[in-house]
Amino acid sequence: MTDPSRDRSLLVLRVVAVLIGLRALMNLGKPFGTGSGLVFFGFHLTGPAMWVLAPLLGVYMIVWVSGAYRLKAWAVPMGIAYIVLVAANLIGFPLTHGLREGITMPMYLVYASVALGAPALVLWLLMRLRR
Repeated sequence: MTDPSRDRSLLVLRVVAVLIGLRALMNLGKPFGTGSGLVFFGFHLTGPAMWVLAPLLGVYMIVWVSGAYRLKAWAVPMGIAYIVLVAANLIGFPLTHGLREGITMPMYLVYASVALGAPALVLWLLMRLRR
């Protein structure tokens, strides 16, 4: 028999992983105009740097979430590295560029909660389910 709690955790992990994978597709398309640039370690990149780094980050994200989806051990360190990048971006961007006009700190904190919470949830569930 299967454990219902484990089944729910696996379902949540897979749904959030797919959503992150869809977000990764946006990075793959950034060189073709699907965004205003790439934030990398807090700096807003455009031009050639963004054209190279955005697709690389998109591929990295897809590889990571595909590994998490399949409960692979190698996805754990990839997830940790990704969360470090997200945290650096969330802290660094407002420090280097300020908040965009019309964005309040409470709005940014909600965004940051989701941006950091989704990959953290995937990583936590991955480590929990791999036991």
